[in-house]
Amino acid sequence: LGDIDERAAAVIAPSRIALGVFVGQDRALRLENGAADDVLRGDQLEFGVRALLIDTWYGVLDGGSVRTDLGPYDDERALVVDELGEEVVAAGERVGGRIGVGASDGKRRTFLCHGLCELGATDLPTALADIREFLEDNPREVLIILIQDAISPRDTEGAFEESGLIDFVYPHTPGAKLPTLREMIRRDERVLVMAEEDASGVDWYQQGFELTQETPFKFQSPEEFSCKLNRGERSSPLFLLNHWIEKATPSPSDAAEVNAFDFLLERARRCEKQRGKLPNLVAVNFYDRGEVLEVVDELRFVARQELLFGLHVHVGIDDPEKAIHVANGMRVHLPIVLALSTNSPFWRGVPTGLMSTRTPIFKSFPRVGIPPRYESWDDFQSRVEFMVEANVVDDYTYFWWDVRPHPNLGTVETRICDAQTRLEHTMAIAALIQAMCKELAEHYEAGYELSTYPQEMLEENKWLAARHGLEGELVDLPRSSRVAAVDLARRLVERLRPH
Repeated sequence: LGDIDERAAAVIAPSRIALGVFVGQDRALRLENGAADDVLRGDQLEFGVRALLIDTWYGVLDGGSVRTDLGPYDDERALVVDELGEEVVAAGERVGGRIGVGASDGKRRTFLCHGLCELGATDLPTALADIREFLEDNPREVLIILIQDAISPRDTEGAFEESGLIDFVYPHTPGAKLPTLREMIRRDERVLVMAEEDASGVDWYQQGFELTQETPFKFQSPEEFSCKLNRGERSSPLFLLNHWIEKATPSPSDAAEVNAFDFLLERARRCEKQRGKLPNLVAVNFYDRGEVLEVVDELRFVARQELLFGLHVHVGIDDPEKAIHVANGMRVHLPIVLALSTNSPFWRGVPTGLMSTRTPIFKSFPRVGIPPRYESWDDFQSRVEFMVEANVVDDYTYFWWDVRPHPNLGTVETRICDAQTRLEHTMAIAALIQAMCKELAEHYEAGYELSTYPQEMLEENKWLAARHGLEGELVDLPRSSRVAAVDLARRLVERLRPH
C-alpha cells in the first residue's frame, strides 16, 4: 500500500466456503465451514498485508438449510432445496449450531459464504468479530477485505458496526494516495475494505476495482492463463493475479498443478513484466496444495529489489519521424547523461562500489537499457505491434528503454537518470536533456545524418558511467579513445550552450 518500505505480495487462498489472503506466515491458514477465526490464527507478520476475499449474502435458516437471496438486495428465494441431498442439510445444521440460530426462525441475516452458501455459511457479524479479535491481539497486522457483495452497503456497514470491526477500518478518500503500512499501523486503522460491486453511501467502503486491477479468472486449463486486464484500470495501484482453474467443483489436483512453485512464480513474474507491476494479491484454489506461500516469500524478495528511484525527462517533439531521429541520436549521449546523474552508491544502506547501483538492478527487467536504433516511425510501430499481437505487452509503454518516443504525450522521454536529491541538480539535468533534444531536432530539420556506433560500445560506456560516474573515463566514440568523463561532459555543455 502506498510507498511502503517493504512491499509484499499477498495470497488469496480460497477454501470451499470462503476466500482468505495470507502473506508471509510460516504455516498455512484457511476458512473452513465459515470459521473466520481459523483464517486468522498464525504467526505475526513482520512486513506485508494479510487480506480476505469474502462473499456476502442474505439468507434465512430454514428446515436445516440456508435459503439464499439471489436478487440485488431483496426478492428472497430458496436456493438450497431438498433434492440437493443430505450433505447440504447437514451443512445447514452445522451453520445453525455454530451461530446459535434456530433452523426455522425465519429471520433474515447476513452471511459470509462461498458457492452461494450451498455447503455452509457463517453469520457475517460473527466472522467480522473474529477478525476484530485477531487485530486486537496482533497490533502490527494490516488487512485488506475485498467483498463479493450480494448485500447492500448499508447492511455491510451494519455488520461492521455490530462486530466492532468498524473501529479498525481505514477511511480512505477515493482518489487519494493509498496510505503506507506504517501510517495505518500508527493510526490503528488497519483494515482497508472494498466491494466488488457497490460501495455507495458508506464513506469508508471503497469501490474495489477503482483501487484494484486484475487478470481474467475463468480459465478452464493452465494453458489458458493470461495476464490481460480484466476489471480495474491500468493505473489502479493494487494488482490482483487470479490463478485457479474454474470448475463447478474446484479440483485439488488442478490446484496442486498450478500452485506448484515454478508454475506460479513464472506466471507472477510474466504478469509483472507484461503489466509493469508486481502482483500485490494472488488468488488461488486450495492454498495448501503446491507451494503458494513459498512463492509469496519469493515475490516479496523480488519486490524488495525494486526499491529504485529514477528521473524521467520528457521533451515535446512535434513530428513522429523527428521523434525517432531525436531518440536515435540520444542513444549515443545516454552514458554521459548517466554519468552526470549518478546518485545511488548505496543499496539498502550498504555501499556497492558503483556510482549508480540502480542501473544494474533495473537491468534485470525486460525491455530495458539502451534501445535498438529505429529506422523510422513505421519501424517503431511495427515492433510494438508485433509484441502486442504476441501478447507480450499491452502497448508501447511497456518498453522501458533508457530513451523512447512517447506518442501519447508527444514527447521523447529520457529515463536513464538516477533521481536527484537537490532541485537545482534536477533542473540542470532536465535543461541539458532539453538542449540535447533541441539540437537533434534542428539537425533533423537540416537533413543531418546521425553517426552510428556498435551497440556494444554504447553498453560499455553505460557500464563505465554507472561504475565511476564523472570520476572515471568514457570512450569518446567519434575519436575511438578513452577520455575523462568530466572533460566529455564539459565539452558537451559548452556545445549546447546556444540551445
